Amino acid sequence: MGKKEQREKELLQKVNQLGEEVLNSDRFLSAWDIPHHGNVSVAMHSLHVAKESCRIADWLQRHGVKISDEDAVRSSLLHDIGMTERRVFSSPSWRKAYTHPDRGTEIAEKEYHANEIQKDAIQRHMWPICVIPPSHVAGWVVLALDKMATEAVISTLTKQKEYSKQPNWCNTMNLVFTTEQGRNLCIQTVEKPFKRIVRKLGLSEMRIHDLRHTFATRCLANGDSIMSVSAQLGHSNVSTTVNIFSHTTDEMLKESAHRRSQQNEKLLKSEPEKKTGKVPNTETSVFT
Repeated sequence: MGKKEQREKELLQKVNQLGEEVLNSDRFLSAWDIPHHGNVSVAMHSLHVAKESCRIADWLQRHGVKISDEDAVRSSLLHDIGMTERRVFSSPSWRKAYTHPDRGTEIAEKEYHANEIQKDAIQRHMWPICVIPPSHVAGWVVLALDKMATEAVISTLTKQKEYSKQPNWCNTMNLVFTTEQGRNLCIQTVEKPFKRIVRKLGLSEMRIHDLRHTFATRCLANGDSIMSVSAQLGHSNVSTTVNIFSHTTDEMLKESAHRRSQQNEKLLKSEPEKKTGKVPNTETSVFT
């Protein structure tokens, strides 16, 4: 593994470590299904900003600027969390720009116990739309990277719009990433960088299709119904999903049985000890 790949792996590990609470929360997990810039999800956009925030925070620290890695990561992961609110997400684009920072700040404080620096970054990352600019370095880092990431997606969509003017343009499936003719990318074009990323993360060899399997497995493990997962995968009937992921459902049944067993053990342990010739106190008995 080269120095560049090693560095990328270290940055992602730092984001996972410092942002574990956010990344594993139900609200952030739901953000993977919410489109933000083009077809990029809120979660993917936030994760990209968080990784680059780590990189810039390290550089600033080496040059004597005071900035916390934790503030940089958490502010980045939470800066668009307000977009997960249905009333915000369903509102017109111009209104989202004004409403999602304030709602995101409320969510960050209530659900993630964000500190003042993190709340400042979340609430003011839309400056100059928001009148008051960030008061801390972390806020300025998030603000700048948010705009840069957005610009990258807009640039891709702009190029696609230019390509669409050509007479041989054909994007009937409404794809985001296409060739200059609007057709789907060649498998090698996608597979090579994908495998490079897998190696960079230190993961075992996998195919792109394995991501689909992993997604479904995680959905089931997180409690999604088999019918919901089947619909998202596009299976013609639920039995197909059950047959493919039977190992997952079996494991879930075993875990459920194990949890019930532990609960029963706790109940039995909490029962007061019976003394010979005496009736247990009914006020404390678990059977009342």
